[in-house]
Amino acid sequence: MYLDVLSDKLTIQTLSVCITFLYLAAFYLSAKNWRGSPSVFILASILFVNFFIANNSLYGLLFEERDIPTEVYYLNWLRDDAISIIITILGHLILRVKIQKITACALWILVINTVLYAAMHIDIVVLNNRTEPWWLWSIYSVVVNSVEFLIAALIIFYQLYTNNMESKQGSEYGI
Repeated sequence: MYLDVLSDKLTIQTLSVCITFLYLAAFYLSAKNWRGSPSVFILASILFVNFFIANNSLYGLLFEERDIPTEVYYLNWLRDDAISIIITILGHLILRVKIQKITACALWILVINTVLYAAMHIDIVVLNNRTEPWWLWSIYSVVVNSVEFLIAALIIFYQLYTNNMESKQGSEYGI
């Protein structure tokens, strides 16, 4: 038996739009506090742009659905996450910003996602396993979406927490 969260087209589009808005909220909150945590701002900016462009979040709602060949389906997502990881690290190096723990955590979560994309590509395309669903498919179906929510939620909660702590410190000094 295999759990397929991604079988319904409407579910996929709804998840995609929700995740896009979460990344937009994460970007907005981190932009408000970019001086306090530039590492998180760099991460949120890159992930929002990547998710919006690479996953074509609103594309399916506004235009015709495009067909992606099965041979490159998972490789496209693998490429997008790998590019996000590389650009985030390069952005930190170029801007000489120290990578915060939350950014490192998000990058490791993206690595897990990238490994899952590679595993699915190898299973379905290289090994040509298209008829026998197994546990990898169930794990992929749940984890790939949970990871996107988790990263956006991490950024949002971190920004809300740091903003709350700054306002408490300001009130202690009568600011």
